[in-house]
Amino acid sequence: MSTGIEHFTAAIEGARGGPGRRHPPWLAELRAQAADRFAAEGLPGKKHEEWKYTRVDALGRVPWAAAESGPVLPASEAIAEASLEGCHQLVLVNGRYAAGL
Repeated sequence: MSTGIEHFTAAIEGARGGPGRRHPPWLAELRAQAADRFAAEGLPGKKHEEWKYTRVDALGRVPWAAAESGPVLPASEAIAEASLEGCHQLVLVNGRYAAGL
């Protein structure tokens, strides 16, 4: 019987060791633990008190995949306008750190 999470677990496995991915060992271990727990428990549902009124069953029917790295879209000028002087800045584009910005 299908649990509806096969594409989630496949995407997680595909994202674990893709080319150019360097993660600190502690982060790789946390992600592995989270992936194993998700594979064992699946999506939350009525059996989970905190989720009993939230319908997430449709998520199991969506073919999810990890985002691919792509071109950096925002202009450096737009980022500079939002910068605060004397502060550290991290720029994320589509959920990925953009070192060039």
